[in-house]
Amino acid sequence: ATASHHASPRTTSKATALLKSSRANIDRAVRYILDSDANFDRCDDDIWLMGPPSSSSSATSTLRPRPDTWPPSFHADFTSRIWLTYRSHFTPIRDSSLQALEAGAAPTMDVGLATSPKRWPWMGGEKGWTSDAGWGCMLRTGQSMLATALVHLHLGRDFRRPLHPAFTPPYATYVQILTWFFDSPDPLSPFSVHRMALAGKDLGKDVGQWFGPSTAAGALKTLTQAFPPARLGVSVARDAQIFESDVFAASRSPEPGRGRRAGWGDRAVLVLIGIRLGLDGVNPIYYETIKTLFTFPQSVGIAGGRPSSSYYFVGQQADALFYLDPHHTRPAVPLRMPADGAEAMSMRRDGEAMSMRRDGEAMSMHDVSPPPSMRSYISPPHTSPPPSTRPQISSPPSTRPQISSPPLARAHVSSPPPPGRRTSREPPPPRVGSPPPRASPLAQQISTAAGLTPLQEHLVTAYTPQELRTFHCERVRKLPLSGLDPSMLIGFLVRDEDDWKDLRRRIA
Repeated sequence: ATASHHASPRTTSKATALLKSSRANIDRAVRYILDSDANFDRCDDDIWLMGPPSSSSSATSTLRPRPDTWPPSFHADFTSRIWLTYRSHFTPIRDSSLQALEAGAAPTMDVGLATSPKRWPWMGGEKGWTSDAGWGCMLRTGQSMLATALVHLHLGRDFRRPLHPAFTPPYATYVQILTWFFDSPDPLSPFSVHRMALAGKDLGKDVGQWFGPSTAAGALKTLTQAFPPARLGVSVARDAQIFESDVFAASRSPEPGRGRRAGWGDRAVLVLIGIRLGLDGVNPIYYETIKTLFTFPQSVGIAGGRPSSSYYFVGQQADALFYLDPHHTRPAVPLRMPADGAEAMSMRRDGEAMSMRRDGEAMSMHDVSPPPSMRSYISPPHTSPPPSTRPQISSPPSTRPQISSPPLARAHVSSPPPPGRRTSREPPPPRVGSPPPRASPLAQQISTAAGLTPLQEHLVTAYTPQELRTFHCERVRKLPLSGLDPSMLIGFLVRDEDDWKDLRRRIA
């Protein structure tokens, strides 16, 4: 007791760090024991991945799984999900506020490796975070859910990631959606880790603290409302109850000088439901309900996991859930602007004005009015099929929509390789912070033939396949329902009033 009483602060801090490290190692060991890795586990039950089955025993023979690998249709779908993970070496997140960030965001053309350590007040500087490792997992799974909703909305549920750049508007839209989540304080990354962390601070969580499902839902709603080009509203359930009036209100873009309208509005709605289904673990009586949620065509997954360790669950098979694990730290991909400095600064000013507009000044992605720089940056979305033509639950996976593009552009769009195979002609990954690749004369001719705007051409050529690949997970992992944490955030993307009525019927 005497020795403990006289222990130095340095000894105490070392003991605390050792205890945290031990807990992390134990959690990592449990994760590898309970979770299956990328090897196919020979389970022949149906796989449901946010809607129609990705593989079924009743499907055609071409979709039947081989004994040693996952079904190709499922693997292509799973690896196309947007995977947001821990990042490092990004512009420091200052312990300020979302309003202060909006008022004074500095340009971040190509930040490279931001290796400056944390600075503390007593060291003569401001505290800042250049990585979210250790505290941002719920933040990242919330980002992944929102990114999935945006891809489904603007590119369609059947979108599959291309392995190579394609000079088409859909590919430019795909890259654009990714840049919205880049780790930058720039207004052109409206859903960045910087804004998520500061939106959470407005809800009572200091920067660097672990988010809960309710905080993540509130942050997503705050940021989505401040970014009209997403063409998406967010409705957060209250006490695990969804109110139709809230959903309808979220579907209406605010318009100045007009009273409250009735009925569905002009945009889709992301419905978020924070819920707790047990005490220490999920009560087994909810297993079938959780599995059924992934059969809904409106599903965009579940953000949850283990205590203080959030995963993004995207599908189910038997009594296990497929998930994306954000606990992998990678260098941040820098946000790159066009080489034309005047055009780049015009884009940034337009982005700042857009993100700070009042609710009554919403901008649509179909807006054809000035400013031209932002208009060309917001690429036209891919039109999704109407609800009546969407595949039903019992339908086999639908074919990928055909995209009109020149033959050479089509030749560069391919499906992901089967598990374990790698292409031999891929160039080595570039250093993070390296200058953006320049488009060749042939690429410029192709982009002109494809009808791309200059800024769409920039989006197509600014980021390498190696950089974009870090937003997709090749490793298929499963977690048994018995290991699921009872606190979770459930998401549904509702496109219109008919979709909302269909979701209500399914829930009932």
